[in-house]
Amino acid sequence: AWMDLALIKSRQGQLDDEFSAAYIRALELGPWEEKVQQRGAYLAFVLYDWVDPDVQQAMQANWQRMATHQPGLLLKLAREYYALDRVCAYFGEPGSKGWAKACAGR
Repeated sequence: AWMDLALIKSRQGQLDDEFSAAYIRALELGPWEEKVQQRGAYLAFVLYDWVDPDVQQAMQANWQRMATHQPGLLLKLAREYYALDRVCAYFGEPGSKGWAKACAGR
């Protein structure tokens, strides 16, 4: 329900304190729920540059969890939003096996 509120607020262009609280709360209560991760990642790719640093930190933590829990989906979304540069760091160091597989062809 918290991530749904964040989605609604974002669609209305209301990136206010209520949006920030809903986004962060959703990730606090359901950090390993796939739907929360997916919706959180979508919002992160779309809104990252327009939200407060505390929300950006929550977005980064969600990307990090997804890199281990739903790596394929994270990479798919990152490609769709031309944001591989934002998530490749969560797949290891440049040149490592995990990084090369995920991000070498960007």
